[in-house]
Amino acid sequence: MCSNSREYHLKSRASSDHNVVLFYDKAESLIKSLSHCKDHPSQKYQLWCEPCETAVCIKCTTNNHYTHRFLELNTIYDTKRKAIIDSLHDLRNEVLPKWNKRQVEVGNSILEYQRNVQNLDKELIQEGEKLKSRIDESVTARRKELQQKCSLVVRNLSIEEQSCRKEILNVREVIAEFEDRLRHEDQMTTIHFDLSRTKYQEVAHLPELPKQNLPRLIGGDLEKEDFEKIFRNLAISESELWKETTGTKKPLFQQELYQRVPSPAQLARPTQKFTQDPDLLIEHVLVSKVKTTAQSPSVGCLSSRRAWMETKPNVTSMVDIQGNILHSVSMPPSSFTISRSEHIVAISYDEKMVTEITKADERRPLFALPYRPTGICSTPENVVVAFHEAHETVVYDWNGESVTKYTSVRYPYKVTVNKVTKDICISSKPDLSVPGCIGIVVALRKSGGTHFEYKGSDPDHFSPVELCSDPGGRVLVADCGSNNVHIIDRDGGFLTYLLIHQETFHIPMTIDCDREGQVWVGEMDGTMKIVKYLNM
Repeated sequence: MCSNSREYHLKSRASSDHNVVLFYDKAESLIKSLSHCKDHPSQKYQLWCEPCETAVCIKCTTNNHYTHRFLELNTIYDTKRKAIIDSLHDLRNEVLPKWNKRQVEVGNSILEYQRNVQNLDKELIQEGEKLKSRIDESVTARRKELQQKCSLVVRNLSIEEQSCRKEILNVREVIAEFEDRLRHEDQMTTIHFDLSRTKYQEVAHLPELPKQNLPRLIGGDLEKEDFEKIFRNLAISESELWKETTGTKKPLFQQELYQRVPSPAQLARPTQKFTQDPDLLIEHVLVSKVKTTAQSPSVGCLSSRRAWMETKPNVTSMVDIQGNILHSVSMPPSSFTISRSEHIVAISYDEKMVTEITKADERRPLFALPYRPTGICSTPENVVVAFHEAHETVVYDWNGESVTKYTSVRYPYKVTVNKVTKDICISSKPDLSVPGCIGIVVALRKSGGTHFEYKGSDPDHFSPVELCSDPGGRVLVADCGSNNVHIIDRDGGFLTYLLIHQETFHIPMTIDCDREGQVWVGEMDGTMKIVKYLNM
């Protein structure tokens, strides 16, 4: 505090025993290696502005950050340093051993599957040999049956053939006898020739030959499908075996691991129960990465692959998915939502005002607010505003009339309305200086009852900031505490993290979804990442 405030403070009996130092003296006791303020190069960063979440110098406290709440940088430094030390201890003593154990388990699984495949291969060969043996036995038995039956028929036909030969001789004898009678000169001998006394009637009768049907194979047509039924079925679970891979495609085991274990830190801590969503891609795709000079750039998605986005300090631009600027308006950093006419509807923390800004940079104050706002979202009928310090989330109509007030979430920070369930989803960011202020996402029904509460996979490190919903009613939460984006279903069940191959998020702060299954994530360093995560 300044000299006058110091003297006044020490005069009070309630604070007579306080150890009070000058504000500038206290500031000089901070970390000596701090960098210089970018707005005031002659000054070093000495304090932390809590509403803006940035380091500031002494001059900043009297200008852009006037009336803001400040924390000492050494407190922030000690807290962050302790968090890093704890995480390092966690990584060395818990996470790394678990990854090493996982590697051994995976290696053992590979060996086990290889041995199992070899054993199954041997069994298949043995089963094939057995089937071959049975087929050979069956063929041999059928050939024997064929030979036996055919030999009987052939023997009977041979006997019939011998009878034919004998009858042919008899016929020839009768022919010779008749020819002899015809050559005899005595006519009376011919007249008295008695045919009945010859073998004519005997040889002239030709008995009917029994019909013999040729043997043939009937029935038993074996199709490929019928033949396959002879074998035992091969029971293989795809979740347990490696799939064939080409290019960058991962085995299924790795895909599940990649989807469900986003970072080693989560392995060492309690995990959420996973639910399945067929509309989610296994591997999320980085569509584009847009660099801005704004810190934690706010974003509001429009239709047709466009969005309003902070592109530099005090400038918000309409951009396409590649970051090309289509329009720009001047606007101080603030949270905003998008109206039906695709105009910006922004809140002013200091002025406590909701303002509409058009593409032509025209400004129209909509209504005043009773407290300093921290979050805003809108629907065609209403505007929802979160008041962190007042512990309220209020639903207004577009004329500024209060419709519903929610107080069940003690420290509301950001807010969104689920596009499907119409729940009001509120994030509460943890604050070490505020007892009971924990990281949580709460979904409230329109009636006021709680639909669900989501505390992340690791409540100790869950620090939700902005959140949004997608066309399917899923809720996406930017978590600056673990550098993750959580995707949960409409009932609060954890689905997955937003994961990009060979990419990570660096303190995600802002987020919004478009209508084409893509999410826009703004990081603290000014980077905006557009990620495809839905099968659309």
